[in-house]
Amino acid sequence: MDWINLGTKLSRYIRPATFPLAVKLVKPSETIPEKARKIRKNTTICQLLTIARRTGRTMYGGPEEFVCHGVMALGFADYTDKELEEYVKKTVEWIHPLYTKTPEIAEKSLKFLAKIPPNSTLAIVASPLEWTRIQPDMILVYGNPAQISLIINALVWGKEEGAFLESKHVFTVSSCDGFARCYMEKKPQIVIPTYGTRTFSFVMDEEILAIIPAEKLQETVEALEKLWKAGVRYPTPYQIEMDVVGTGFPKGEVEAVEKLKKKT
Repeated sequence: MDWINLGTKLSRYIRPATFPLAVKLVKPSETIPEKARKIRKNTTICQLLTIARRTGRTMYGGPEEFVCHGVMALGFADYTDKELEEYVKKTVEWIHPLYTKTPEIAEKSLKFLAKIPPNSTLAIVASPLEWTRIQPDMILVYGNPAQISLIINALVWGKEEGAFLESKHVFTVSSCDGFARCYMEKKPQIVIPTYGTRTFSFVMDEEILAIIPAEKLQETVEALEKLWKAGVRYPTPYQIEMDVVGTGFPKGEVEAVEKLKKKT
């Protein structure tokens, strides 16, 4: 698949403020791409993504660099069922009462989150799609609601069972949950970034995240092209060419201009 060409077209039709990303979960048997830059230690996966999409660099990191939930969700850590239970109990201690009414709600919510099997991921690599150095597993596009609604429209363009898209939304670590679901289920995910992502990773208030399985990118871009030709576009083509007289436009200004025009 011609990732670079598809990335160029995607940016043309969506016009996002930051670079769409090609993202790959590198398996233990694979190698990190040359010239990829390692993120510093004690950071989060969302910080890595922000650096890549705002600077245009190819970034990578692994369990030694990250201190966030993604270490467990994306298969970096090697753990037993007992160790997972201990992780959940320890995490509940800070999630409640910060995010949930009771510890029980926090525990149920954590168990609901998607998890790639343990010890299956060596590193995550994020590279701007328009000059990517990797064969991606998924494509990430951060955009405003108008831009992401176009992507949703493109994703359901040819969906035979109906033009709708299902998404699950959680109170925290929503991005890593979306990555894991997209990776395992091969289904697009629409993520509303949560409080921690915005606080520590500089995701803007107006930004929403679309996660597209790499194998669906070509059909998504083709659908965006059809939508563009039909007039469904971004920037939104507001129907601004209208008769303003009688809509609240100052009557005195209309009369003054009409009087002035009669003299010419």
